[in-house]
Amino acid sequence: MYFTLTPLSFLLSLLIPLPALTATSPPPPLQTLTLHHLPSNPTSTPLPLAILTYHPHHPHLSHLQSFTPPPNTTTSSSDAITQVALYRPQTNHLTSSAVATYAFHPPYKGRFRILVDPITGEAVAASYHAWLPKSSSVVEKAKNNKQPGGKGDFDIQTIKSPPPIVFDKPAKAKGKAGATGAGAGAVEPEGEPEEKTFLQKYWWVLLGVAVLAVSGGGGEK
Repeated sequence: MYFTLTPLSFLLSLLIPLPALTATSPPPPLQTLTLHHLPSNPTSTPLPLAILTYHPHHPHLSHLQSFTPPPNTTTSSSDAITQVALYRPQTNHLTSSAVATYAFHPPYKGRFRILVDPITGEAVAASYHAWLPKSSSVVEKAKNNKQPGGKGDFDIQTIKSPPPIVFDKPAKAKGKAGATGAGAGAVEPEGEPEEKTFLQKYWWVLLGVAVLAVSGGGGEK
């Protein structure tokens, strides 16, 4: 039995995807970040707050591995402050941001916000942003969806480069007076002096002749 390969069947065979070509690419590697919280007491040691995994260019992969909110021991006071601390081993530097302790507990809702370097992917700052949802579950769900960076369990923001510095153009000055000022531009070369006429050069001689003629003529009788 022979099988004849027609042009149509050949084209259909090319359209059939191969398993090697249709295999999904592996997910990008994730980075792990550990956050601590510093109570208002300056002598207290940092305590674990959250463990997060993220990818700087794929916010939807942001996942909150664990979360241990600080105890709300001062429920009668709204002045309790908790510091969200981030340790950067590359620079041996600790950064922190302040947030009210009651914001970690119901009825408040909140999300972490991580600021990362777009080149290295390193987390450089962390903060916690909370809001008070409304009683309606429908309204609460709509508000949660409007939160910035709604993809993933927390928000990822990248550092933006500042705009380039643009200096003002130096003002052009004329003559020597402009050159003495600070920051004066290039001095334009002076033009050739205009040639004076005979009257402009020897007006004083003609004036003396006229005076002598008038004084000499008045003395005759």
